[in-house]
Amino acid sequence: GFGEGKKVRLSFAITKDAGLQLLECPLSADQQVKEVGDRYEITATVVQTAILERWLLGFGDNVWGVERSS
Repeated sequence: GFGEGKKVRLSFAITKDAGLQLLECPLSADQQVKEVGDRYEITATVVQTAILERWLLGFGDNVWGVERSS
């Protein structure tokens, strides 16, 4: 739901506190969540946009290991 454009496979780690919302409102229909200790590892197919980048940056140090692949 971040607009139109090139779709990428996004993966990242996020603290459980910050990532809880992604369990209730997934980024995409194909989102996968793996619980690992005190974090979630998220993968989802999303549209690569500036809004997505700002959204990710908004989590600060609570998100890391961000990777994108076509």
